Amino acid sequence: MACVIGYQLFLPPIVGLADNGDFERLMGRVGLQYTTEDREDRYFRYINTKFRVVEPWWNSGVISSQQLLLEVAMAANRVISKDGLFDLRVMGAVNAVCFLASVWLVLYASRPLPIASRAILLGLVALIFTDVGYVAYFNSFYSEPASLIFFALTLAASFFALTASRPSFWHLVFFSVAAALFISARAHNSTLGWLLALWGVRLFWRWPRPSWRLGVLAAATTLAVFSCWYYLATPAYIREANLYNAVFFGILRRSPSPEEDLSSVGLDRRLAALANTHAYRPDSPIQDPEFRRAFFGAIGQYDVVRFYATHPNRLVLTARRLARHAFLTRPERHGNFLKESGYPPRAQSHRFAAWSDFKARWPRDLRFLVGVFVLLLGTGVAARWRSASVTSGLLSELLIILGLMAAVQYVAKFMGNGLLDTVKQLHLFNILIDTCFVFVVLWVVNLLGNAFPASARGPQARLEP
Repeated sequence: MACVIGYQLFLPPIVGLADNGDFERLMGRVGLQYTTEDREDRYFRYINTKFRVVEPWWNSGVISSQQLLLEVAMAANRVISKDGLFDLRVMGAVNAVCFLASVWLVLYASRPLPIASRAILLGLVALIFTDVGYVAYFNSFYSEPASLIFFALTLAASFFALTASRPSFWHLVFFSVAAALFISARAHNSTLGWLLALWGVRLFWRWPRPSWRLGVLAAATTLAVFSCWYYLATPAYIREANLYNAVFFGILRRSPSPEEDLSSVGLDRRLAALANTHAYRPDSPIQDPEFRRAFFGAIGQYDVVRFYATHPNRLVLTARRLARHAFLTRPERHGNFLKESGYPPRAQSHRFAAWSDFKARWPRDLRFLVGVFVLLLGTGVAARWRSASVTSGLLSELLIILGLMAAVQYVAKFMGNGLLDTVKQLHLFNILIDTCFVFVVLWVVNLLGNAFPASARGPQARLEP
């Protein structure tokens, strides 16, 4: 895995993901600036690897655990830089090392599994998560790498607690910290806090000592409260842009009756002229005082949720449109290469893209997407019903939790930000779906192995720890 990731990140032509305008949210806080003033070279078309190191110049208000990884990269760059510039590949190296360490912890925690199952686990993880659709984010200042890294760390913490004869205080701390880092990677992750809190209670409830269970409840409550705080701590300008997009690029996106839709959420029907626009257009009225009074003074995120709850046909329609991009992992408008590499603008890498190419051929249809969810959740329920031990039962419940997390992420995407930037913002959704796929394959392998007589299977043929 290290060789495949390193080949993509560090050997020419190196791979990264071009800036869509989000980089500055982290760059400003640590004091990084582009070395070019050409907007076409900065955004979307190409990646840049060299950045000027200056005094911090903008506090974006964004809180992200990716900032911790960036601070480590800044410290490392001060040691190795010879020209005083920051090299994006240092950020890529920090992301890669942290990701590989998290994966190693997952594999180490799964050591009670039979060797064959561990080999399959390693093979699937290597195939899926060294794909360019995931690795390209490492050479960037996006917060998506933190989602992947700390999600893997949360899985590792779960597996350590699962395989322990009795979970300890340190298991609980490890899980809680990893989950908090995952939740705080980006604002969209905060919608999953209550599911992680629920999973934490289920995971650590096995020890019946009253004081222990009180501590578990306290940790879960803290995690849930932290999720709410983190969502509310999202800067107002981001929440406002998301709300704008959720209405004009979500509810009104190709709406058959935009005036009626606006009335149903309490907005002036004359705003229908803004249908199919988003907050980041140069001509967006989002800063216009009159518009702000007419829009933000009359609507909140709750009204968007209420609209979809009371218009199930529109919920299905929007979900169907999003399904066209659900399993794509490479944002089409974002280039992967340096300008000096000779590739055309917005060119994408096709090295180590077997998994993302395979998923890109999946049907882009809501019925197929629903079928995937039914398969994942059905497998979790069937595995729970067939489980012969506490550990295997909890693993089955973890699959169900991950499937529910993916469903929540999918719905939260268009309710929270409309249909803008869908591929990038479904990054975590794909992480969850792909992880569930690994679980399903391992369960099927175990099921097939158990179908043979014990003498034919040999020792350690069962998947269950």
